[in-house]
Amino acid sequence: MNPFVRWISILFQIALGVIFLAACYHKIVDPPTFAKQVYEYRITPGGLINLIAIYLPWIELVAGVCLVVGVWTRGATGLVGVMLLVFTAALSFNLWRGHPVDCACFSVGPPRSGAELLAEMRVRIAQDVGMLLMVAAVLVIGRVFGEVSRPWLPGWRRRGASDAVPAAAE
Repeated sequence: MNPFVRWISILFQIALGVIFLAACYHKIVDPPTFAKQVYEYRITPGGLINLIAIYLPWIELVAGVCLVVGVWTRGATGLVGVMLLVFTAALSFNLWRGHPVDCACFSVGPPRSGAELLAEMRVRIAQDVGMLLMVAAVLVIGRVFGEVSRPWLPGWRRRGASDAVPAAAE
């Protein structure tokens, strides 16, 4: 594999992992506020709001850790891609109907006007599309060239299109 392609894949994986680790922090620390933000989207059934507020941040945490550390990268990348698709769809739907919401992406900011929130939603959608392109690149590189393991994990190496396995297990 071209070393440049390998490092691009690793860079994208780590960047996505760090982004999701940063995004999950305030949600884990303050689930009631996150539940209120989920409610504000006005698209989630009431019975699911608390479940989403409790479990989604931990799923983001696990996916982020996997991407940063370099384990189960294909599954974590796919999971991040699905979450990004859902986030983008929710923001787009609310933008389409003119319903301003705080995206609940990274933190709770000061109160903003509807116009400011709608402008921020457009930016967040563009950021999500950019991250989806990163997800696609990582998945395509993994499919074409095989999974990319981390050079700092001793005893691990790239092995076809399957997940990395310890070299001693062969």
